[in-house]
Amino acid sequence: MRKQLCLRMTDEQYKVMNNKRKLLRINKINDFFLALIGEKEKFAKLLSLIVWHMGKQGTNLNQIAHEVNNSTSLMPSDAISINQKLAQIFSQNEKLLRIIKRMERRLNVSKQQ
Repeated sequence: MRKQLCLRMTDEQYKVMNNKRKLLRINKINDFFLALIGEKEKFAKLLSLIVWHMGKQGTNLNQIAHEVNNSTSLMPSDAISINQKLAQIFSQNEKLLRIIKRMERRLNVSKQQ
């Protein structure tokens, strides 16, 4: 059984809350408050996955930069290595987007503000 909640806040507090809700792309105020109390773990897991994937991409980009900066001229084998690392980054981005889309569906958030 659901309970009704009456919440009083100033206009400024309402604006801040509404801006945060829009930033998180949550459509309904009700869903915003439910996400705060019930879905916190899902948001934390999503954030953790995003940080992990971004770290992997950062490592790959650093390897590419190191190869380019330390060579006076790029050989075909260097270009192949760089292309492989860029392909890894592309693959990681695709995986990250799939994770985010899955979480958007689970958390009932929109893709538009």
